[in-house]
Order: sequence, then structure tokens, then C-alpha cells
Amino acid sequence: LFALLSAKRLASFARRKFVLRRVPKAPESVPVLGHALTLMRNVPWDKFCEWKSKCGPVVRVNIMQKELILIDDPALLKQVFQSRMQRYSKDVDFSYYPFMCLLGTGLVTAEGKLWRRQRSMVSVHFRVEILDEIVGISMKGALRLAKKLEAIRGTGDHVPLAEEFRHLTLQVIGEAILSMSHEEADKVF
Repeated sequence: LFALLSAKRLASFARRKFVLRRVPKAPESVPVLGHALTLMRNVPWDKFCEWKSKCGPVVRVNIMQKELILIDDPALLKQVFQSRMQRYSKDVDFSYYPFMCLLGTGLVTAEGKLWRRQRSMVSVHFRVEILDEIVGISMKGALRLAKKLEAIRGTGDHVPLAEEFRHLTLQVIGEAILSMSHEEADKVF
């Protein structure tokens, strides 16, 4: 049984490496740590944008032997999140791990039958019109957060990003579903 499980893991690892070999790898990688040091010494989002401009809309990043794919192409994102969603798994053990205390096992992190069940339970409460509004609401919230972070940039001050993203998420939900202002959402949530 152990040999079978090991062989399955090895085959999965080899397949992943084979498929990912065509994806351009971001520069500045070092053995074992990969891009971790580069990301720690820089603003990660800025570095991602720099790599995207050098390598194209799909970039492979290695952090502590964990390979991540950055995608900045609407058609590819649609494939990942909609048309071929079943081919891609959510990385709750690495990418989502720091946010699991906020996300729990809801729609964002759930997969398969659990995701479909949760999605059907929630969908009856949402109006289709929200989809038209949500982009603008999200953009306003993201711009407010960007302005706040820009004011802090270079000061060395600590920014609790998990808390900032929690507030942003609740502001968008509060405005889209409950018609609250972002200030009101911050007070309530």
C-alpha cells in the first residue's frame, strides 16, 4: 500500500513538473528557497507585476519548493475559475492557509460536492443585478485600500493585511447586499 501511494505521488509530481515546464519561470530564484527571499525583500505585488512584464501574463513562481502560477489574462482566468474549474484545485494548504481563519470552509475554499451544495444554498439569496454592481463596489473598495497602503509605503509601519482584506471583503458584501456604506460596514463588522 505504501509503495502504491508513493508511486502515485511520484507520478503526480512528475506530471505537474512536465506540464509546468512550459510556463516561464520568474527570475531571481535561488535553490531551495526559490523566490521567497526576493518576495521578502520587496513588495510582493510590485514584484509580481515586474515579473509579469518581463515574462508575460503567465508566470511560474517557486516559494520553498511550492510552485505557484500567476495569471494575468482574462481568458485564462475564465478557464481556471469557470469553464474548466474541475481541472484546478484550490490550494488551501499553502496559498489560502494564512487566511483560513477568515475564510473557513465556505465557498472560497470548498470544492466539489461541498462547494456545489454551498453555492446552491447561497445563490437563492443573491440578485443577478448585484453582479452588475459588484465590480464598481469592489473597485471603489480596492482603491480605498490602495490609497491607505500607499500612504504607509516606505514608512516601515506594520500593516495587518489579513485584517485589511477582511474589512475590504466585508465592506463590499455590506454595500452590495445590505446597502451599507463602507464606514458603516467597518463599524458593524
